[in-house]
Amino acid sequence: MKKFILLCMTILLIFALGCGKAADNTTSTSPDITTEAQNDESPTIFSTTSELDTTPKITLEAPPDISTPPYVEIKEEEKGIARRNEIRGEGDSQRLGVNKTLVCVCYNHLLNIPSAESINALNEMLVNEYGCDFTVELHIYSEKAHSKYYYYDVISDLLQSGQQIDVLSSGSSRCYTEFVKDGVFEPLSPYLESEAGEKLWNIYPEELWIKTTRNNEIYGIAQTGMVGERIVLDCEKSVAEKYNITLPERCSFYDLETILKDIEAVNGADAFKDVIPIIANNFLAPIYMDGYYIEYALGNIGYRPEGGRPRYLLNAIYFKKDNNGNWLAVNPAKEEAIISLMKQIKKYVDKGWYVSGNGSILTKSNHVFSLSEQYNYEQIVDKKVAFIDGSNSEIWDIIIGNTTYLPYSALENYVTGIASCSQYKDEAFKLLLLLNTEEKLSNLLMFGIEGKDWEYKDNKLFDLETGNEIMAYNDMYAAFSNINLIPSTYLDPEDKVAGIRELSSKHEASPLITHNIDVSAYTEKMKTINAIYCAYMGKLLVGEYEDIDGVMAQMNSMLEEAGINEIIDDINRQMQQ
Repeated sequence: MKKFILLCMTILLIFALGCGKAADNTTSTSPDITTEAQNDESPTIFSTTSELDTTPKITLEAPPDISTPPYVEIKEEEKGIARRNEIRGEGDSQRLGVNKTLVCVCYNHLLNIPSAESINALNEMLVNEYGCDFTVELHIYSEKAHSKYYYYDVISDLLQSGQQIDVLSSGSSRCYTEFVKDGVFEPLSPYLESEAGEKLWNIYPEELWIKTTRNNEIYGIAQTGMVGERIVLDCEKSVAEKYNITLPERCSFYDLETILKDIEAVNGADAFKDVIPIIANNFLAPIYMDGYYIEYALGNIGYRPEGGRPRYLLNAIYFKKDNNGNWLAVNPAKEEAIISLMKQIKKYVDKGWYVSGNGSILTKSNHVFSLSEQYNYEQIVDKKVAFIDGSNSEIWDIIIGNTTYLPYSALENYVTGIASCSQYKDEAFKLLLLLNTEEKLSNLLMFGIEGKDWEYKDNKLFDLETGNEIMAYNDMYAAFSNINLIPSTYLDPEDKVAGIRELSSKHEASPLITHNIDVSAYTEKMKTINAIYCAYMGKLLVGEYEDIDGVMAQMNSMLEEAGINEIIDDINRQMQQ
């Protein structure tokens, strides 16, 4: 078994959304940072607000005080087992004549929790078709966020009280690393090294196993479809033909200006009257295309303020590669390339050429260029794009100017493993093996009973009760299923497992994976640094500042005062060891 190093996870969209809360348009270059209490139940930490004067007020919201309503102290009788919403599959062992019951525990915020009927059908298949001497009970738990009693705390109390847990999903509270630290998950290496384990290992790309490795050991299965994201710059084919567009190899963000100017020169000032020249569904797409990578360090290695789950902190560390291909941590405010990109964004915005952060407005005919962040295999394949949006889904031909494969980092959500307290560890592994390698079992838990709850028709999935199309990837997370065993839809290859493996190999590991960097000493400094990022970057990325050089200089001054040089120097030192 290959040995891996401690991982950290990246949450790309959170930074984009957090920094995208731009204030009203202003030419000010001097945001102020203040701190205030926040009573809203939302997990968001940072936001921006704007005054009518020329100096916007930038607010760093403090974590809510547990003593302040609506945060009320949870009662002891509301903890642990009291958070269980439902048991599915109860009594199936007796019904099917077996004497073992495996308890699978999951978080109630999963978007596709298997129905009771699906669990009953699963148990019948396990016993009657696969010869198992056990059935499954699915125990569904909820947290109580108003009391800062999170899924991590629920599971901790269940274990302390001796409740049976055999298979555990880490849920969506970014707790996987914390569970590993606490010894909640059983190491999987002894199982994966067996003949049966090899089958499970081979069903997923190696990169996905790396994402769930901690301290050179694998503790869980990544119940997700993709290893990492990619930024794709493309042009719809008919638009390219209309404007006679030819994209250069490795087309850059800057190259688009020349192309758009040429189109205007030929077609006049109204050339883009009915289209948006550039749509970017990720604010950070130009930065990623220019070779930078942003790692969200804290909160992804188990940082839990006040004993609760990791809050969604925007703790970004910027990296770039030097001339020798080695990663370097950098201060973005001092990077000439990033300053230049901010000026280019401003230029595009002033011309009315650029809209960012809203991929939902994208349609086949309303844009010239798209800078899209791709999560799923099926979205862009072989110079075609599938815009998957329920009844409005469509496929169109494109020409691709640039594909940037972002480094992959650790996975914290929806990781499933064997509980170390289980009395049925071998049986639990057999269950995980079957659910992740047997298509009919996996899809049973994902969609229900085929032919009764869903059907696969014309390269699409349909809900038979509503008649609506099932979005196989969009907002789809699996507690105990393998999303890559879903029938191929839209642009999926026929052999999705092989296709995902090939695509995954194009992503490299993030710096925090390859170098095992420890940033835990900088928790408080990173809070301030990220308040500064969100105060400035949110508006820089949408072209709202006039004096780019002045803004970047001010941001740099504040970052240095907050201690960014100490942090990046320490990270670079660690990467050289």
